[in-house]
Parts: sequence; structure tokens; C-alpha cells
Amino acid sequence: LNNDGANIFSMIGDQKVIERCQPFFDARHSVNIEALCRAFGINYKKLEWQKSQKDVRGILLDFLQQPGAAVLEVPTDRAVNVSTYKELFTALRSKM
Repeated sequence: LNNDGANIFSMIGDQKVIERCQPFFDARHSVNIEALCRAFGINYKKLEWQKSQKDVRGILLDFLQQPGAAVLEVPTDRAVNVSTYKELFTALRSKM
């Protein structure tokens, strides 16, 4: 999941502690993941979660068939990162 920063800590632990410590956890970036993969010769696919929920199984199966290293980027909004993460993995479990 790419939310332009290290918002992974919002998925774990006590929300009050997380909110108080958020300035220390944030690692905002504006990295173009596709360009980074291209620079290193790594296969790249973007899964636009809001647009692709219905075909997530097909997208994942195609992605997993690629030879070599590959990155599947799922852009998310920082504010809804936790819910997107849960929705994505619920969909993966049900469709795989």
C-alpha cells in the first residue's frame, strides 16, 4: 500500500498513543514507484483499488504470473489507509 508515507503505525496499537506520536512516525515521500521500478528493471503494476475491486482476482493472478521481481502498488489515501488495507486483504482471502 502506498499512502505517500509511513502510516503503517496507524494500523497497530493504541490510537491515542499513535496520534500523539504521529509526527515521529510520518515519513512522507513523493516517490514515483513506477519510475523507480523501471530504473531497476523490475516489473510494475498499479492496482487502483477503488476502480478494480471487482476484478482483483484477475489482476492478482496476472501479476503473479510475471517472471522475476515485481511490485504491485496499491495507492491509498492516508486517512482511509487502515480500511483500505482491511478491504484489500478481505477481498484477497475471498477471491483466491
